[in-house]
Amino acid sequence: GAKEERRVDRSGAHAADLSKSACCRAGLSPGTALNNAHAMSALLDELTRIVGATHLLTGIDIPPQHCTDWFQTHSCEPRALVRPGTPDEVAQVMAICHRHDQPVTPQGGLTGLVAGAVPAQGDVALSLTRLSGIEELDTSAGTITVLAGTPLQTVQEAARAAGLLLAVDLGARGSCQIGGNVATNAGGNRVIRYGMFRDQVLG
Repeated sequence: GAKEERRVDRSGAHAADLSKSACCRAGLSPGTALNNAHAMSALLDELTRIVGATHLLTGIDIPPQHCTDWFQTHSCEPRALVRPGTPDEVAQVMAICHRHDQPVTPQGGLTGLVAGAVPAQGDVALSLTRLSGIEELDTSAGTITVLAGTPLQTVQEAARAAGLLLAVDLGARGSCQIGGNVATNAGGNRVIRYGMFRDQVLG
């Protein structure tokens, strides 16, 4: 019922009818279901205004990799997949979800093996894939500033081209993202010599 509800016109009477049917099966009153449908419509409309309709996906439009883990042992379709393209859009998305009491599951390169990026029932999945790029490389200070969704390999190659070394290395370097590396404090192939990922982060 919940999936079907998201795939119809959220503002039409059909959505209200489906909400009534779904909530009766869940033991809720029709009024509660209608209120929930209106609240969800308002949430999705606000998110769409921030990221655009192309980057707010629901139902069958959500790619399957955003609904499960690497081993496909845990699966759950998020209420919506939102793909902000700038740090400001991320902040606005989070503010909207907070105002609506909407839980959010952040997603990076989806290479983790512990199902940490699998959304819980009813969560909004926030993908950082579009938040990619190198903002600054300072060879004098030996620092590189990148966006959270930048693949590890992209950062390694930029550092190498400037005569620097990003010491952390993982087998998933081509698809894992810096934000996830930092959030999970990744170790990788050179961890004994250079330490964990957060040892490479300033601030």
